[in-house]
Amino acid sequence: MDLEWPGRISITERTITVIIGPSNILEEVLNSCSGVMRRYPFLYACSNYSGMLPNLHRTTFEFSVRRGFTSVQIATIINECDATYLIIEHDPSLYADDTRLIPCVISRLNTFARN
Repeated sequence: MDLEWPGRISITERTITVIIGPSNILEEVLNSCSGVMRRYPFLYACSNYSGMLPNLHRTTFEFSVRRGFTSVQIATIINECDATYLIIEHDPSLYADDTRLIPCVISRLNTFARN
């Protein structure tokens, strides 16, 4: 099922959607989408530091949180994900130190989207 968010953001089923922009935009969208969001399990993955997590209202929609601190841990989180939607917050400190992470994450996300 496609997920329609307010504004111009549309997430199509079995696709990878990358949202690049200020975190407050995504925070606002997530915090204002209560009806549809409650029907689907969300997994929020972040690493060393999350700028968005403290600003998300857990009463608006239900989501689980997992933290990964290495490329292997991020890949494992994606592999084990059984949620309908997976949100991965970018942590520049993690990606700067491990050049293997980006290709690894992209490969795992392709598999996640297909499944």
